[in-house]
Amino acid sequence: MNQPLQELAVLELDIQWDDKSCTVPKEKLALKQGQEVIVRYPGREGATLLFPRAGVFSCRVFDLEPGEPHEIRLKVRNDAPLGEFAYAIYSADNDDFAVAASPPRMIIEENDKTNRD
Repeated sequence: MNQPLQELAVLELDIQWDDKSCTVPKEKLALKQGQEVIVRYPGREGATLLFPRAGVFSCRVFDLEPGEPHEIRLKVRNDAPLGEFAYAIYSADNDDFAVAASPPRMIIEENDKTNRD
């Protein structure tokens, strides 16, 4: 019988921004199924998060609208596909994509705290 997943720590991804560029500080972001991540963007005009692989989150595109705060809390689906996937962050302030590994990668792992009989 499946037991509930153990609660996982919420990860944080603070995007760095200045008038010249936008940077993703982590080349790879490792998340587990069911885990949450808070993404913060400090620019003025907002940003768009793009996840080309369907099924990781509730949808593939999220907008951080202009105004404060530029923050979004995303939860990896419990049935998200496992593996390593590209994602992108578009900065409206710079009219360009964030600089990182090309492209930054997100690793989705099985929640190994699941107890199964």
